[in-house]
Amino acid sequence: MIPPHGPNGQIALGPFPAGALRSVLAALRNDSTTIDLDRRCAFSFDRAGRLVRAFWGGRSIRRGLDDRFVEKRKTGPYPWSFARRELAPAERLALLDGVVREVSAVRDGVCGGSSGLPKGEAADLCERLTAVLAWTPGALDADADRFRSIYLPVPILPPDQYEALVVQMTEGCAYNQCAFCRFYRDRAFRAKPASELREHLRAVRTFFGEGISLRRSVFLADANALVLSPSRLVEAFDLLREELPFGPGALRGVYSFSDAFSGAPKSPAHFRSLAERGLRRVYLGLETGCDELLQFLEKPGSREEAVTLVQTLRAAGVAVGIIVLLGVGGERYLERHVALTLAALEAMRLGPNDILYLSPLTADPDSPYRRREREAGMRPLTDAEMAAQLSAIKAGLRAGPAGRPKVAVYDIRDFLY
Repeated sequence: MIPPHGPNGQIALGPFPAGALRSVLAALRNDSTTIDLDRRCAFSFDRAGRLVRAFWGGRSIRRGLDDRFVEKRKTGPYPWSFARRELAPAERLALLDGVVREVSAVRDGVCGGSSGLPKGEAADLCERLTAVLAWTPGALDADADRFRSIYLPVPILPPDQYEALVVQMTEGCAYNQCAFCRFYRDRAFRAKPASELREHLRAVRTFFGEGISLRRSVFLADANALVLSPSRLVEAFDLLREELPFGPGALRGVYSFSDAFSGAPKSPAHFRSLAERGLRRVYLGLETGCDELLQFLEKPGSREEAVTLVQTLRAAGVAVGIIVLLGVGGERYLERHVALTLAALEAMRLGPNDILYLSPLTADPDSPYRRREREAGMRPLTDAEMAAQLSAIKAGLRAGPAGRPKVAVYDIRDFLY
């Protein structure tokens, strides 16, 4: 008996036998297809048939649109205690060979009528698995080349936007000198003119094809697209609406990073005009509420400017995502970082539609931050001390008038687009 449609138009099929009497479970969703074999391995594909995730040989592996495959495994007790590694070419091919072998066996059983599934569900699953098998290693390589022809590398998104449709309205970072950040050092800042942005949007939609259904929202990249003038932003938001599928069952709103110090100050009326065009949340790297520590990080601006921007956004009905670094400033700034950050967060009056991300510092050993840290004789925090700092911020966070914001750990090493 086939269960009824669930969330996201899902139909759960199985268990049913396929190839050597293996037990198969299939989930057919509006945006994806998942195949589970004997509860020992599982594969997820977007609606175009691209492999997205695999649980294979006891390993959890994700595929990026640039055709990188990254394995992640738990290594310790802390929220950030994971090891990640990119699969070597031979490992990648072995995994894809395994996917083809397993999916082919399921497809043959389903399409051949031996699965025992009702005719309609069997036909749907057969069609989807046939599409999956069209994505040979060569086809995935070619798809990755198309991706790289449309996008510069996408280095980071907030965790709640990992499944967003990225639109590179701007490239790079308008400041690009923070001591702890190297995400955009490979590119100069520039904004796409309207004609180029329209071409980019059309190329993005063509590239994703049916796979666009897996994308939940639009994320305006790169680092601070909202630095553009109000007139250019309104023009860009209108282009988004013209070229991309928004609405029920499609893309749900626009999201972006911002900072509190670049560009002309913007009013609540400006942000309300963007909210009317779909802007839902803006992410701000507060990093710390300690102005002295911000200067050490070579990040312009102040706690007061960050608070003002958040108050402006919230007055316009736009939610915020606030990013705070754990471990920044080491032992020397430990207490001031916690106390002054909590003061800034309280002044922001965050509510239940907002998110507070606590992000462990992961600056490279040869980064400007680590060099300055060594020169200043500052001792980095241990994992246990960072965990205590995380607990202190969570415990000291006060609810705003409407309630508390969501709080989550944000490990930048987890992202793969």
